Amino acid sequence: MIKRFCIVLALALAALSLSAQDPAAMIRRDYSRMGANYHNYEPPAGPIAAAPDGFVPFYISHYGRHGSRFLTYKSSYKETIAALRKLEENGLLKARGRKLLSRLRAAWDLTEDRLGRLTSKGIQEHRGIASRMYDRFPEVFAADTKVEAVSSTSRRCKTSMVSFLGALTEKETSLDVNIDASKENMKYILNHGDESFHKEVKRYIDSLNHAVFDPEALLKPLVRDYDRAAALLEDPVAFERKLYDCVAISQCLPDEYDILWAVPYGEGVKMWSLKNKHQYLYHGNSTLYGARRLEASRPLAEDIVYKADKAISKGSPTASLRFGHDSALLALEAYIGVSGFDECLSPEQTDRWQNFRLMCMGSNLQLVFYRKGDDILVRVLQNERDASIPALGPGPFYSWNALRAHLLREKI
Repeated sequence: MIKRFCIVLALALAALSLSAQDPAAMIRRDYSRMGANYHNYEPPAGPIAAAPDGFVPFYISHYGRHGSRFLTYKSSYKETIAALRKLEENGLLKARGRKLLSRLRAAWDLTEDRLGRLTSKGIQEHRGIASRMYDRFPEVFAADTKVEAVSSTSRRCKTSMVSFLGALTEKETSLDVNIDASKENMKYILNHGDESFHKEVKRYIDSLNHAVFDPEALLKPLVRDYDRAAALLEDPVAFERKLYDCVAISQCLPDEYDILWAVPYGEGVKMWSLKNKHQYLYHGNSTLYGARRLEASRPLAEDIVYKADKAISKGSPTASLRFGHDSALLALEAYIGVSGFDECLSPEQTDRWQNFRLMCMGSNLQLVFYRKGDDILVRVLQNERDASIPALGPGPFYSWNALRAHLLREKI
């Protein structure tokens, strides 16, 4: 018992240490993190805590974001390529700038007919998550286990679901799998609720772009004459914003398309911070909009409770797998108050929440149900790592009765 307590304590302290780190330092250690929610999934490196004696897993309730993907819109590529081509035609691009233009053209050729679709990296991310889920909890995926998988109607989410299930069924061929990607499920798979405040957020972020970005620092390594280049671009800050999309998503493509080197570290940290702030204010528990946004997660929380009650009543191993989007998962984890999402942050505090760590491509929340006689415990896993719900105690294990009441509470 003492050994198990020490392991749980060590894992909790490690998680606390990670969350307390300076995001700029974390980005310096792995520059792909500047990609914010475009960052590739980081698989867990260590083990999870052992379950209490006698408790055996029998059910998993899961929500996973789609894996790494192509950009969902063409404007960033088209406008960035057009701007660099103008600079090239005026003899302003250095060799580094010409290399960037060439890479962008190649990336656009690859992306043009695949907008919004999963990349090969995204497929492998979900296969890896599924394989580790099976290896950690083989009792849940015994022969003939019923697996219910529900996806957003988005193609990238459906492909994520198929990739995930493909890896599971390779491990256990007799799984009884049912899949659904109908519009009916969208009311809980992707419910944004009140979006009336999004225009306010956009205006706020737009005002920060011009105050924070330094396009001269970005462009000088790419062009021969910054002043002439800035005049030709007309709005260098707008160029920087569009380029960021192309740079951040490049890590999701095959390695030969990587262009992270095109953005200096200092500007990369600024770009991440603003993208992080934008995402948090849209879908997180912010002081300004959190109560309005999080209420839309109630149908998803109710779906978790409904399916868990069915699984508990049934008694035999089963799994409920959901495949959706970062916006819904972010709001759900904030609604539940999972560690890292439990604070209510002001716009000035959002760097304390890091999307490259908590809401990257392939991010997921797994609730693993254990039984010992009539007692039911639920383990909380965030991106496959033991996590807690501070409002309910240190975790990662909670009584189902306490967690159920928390999910169904009347007010956020």
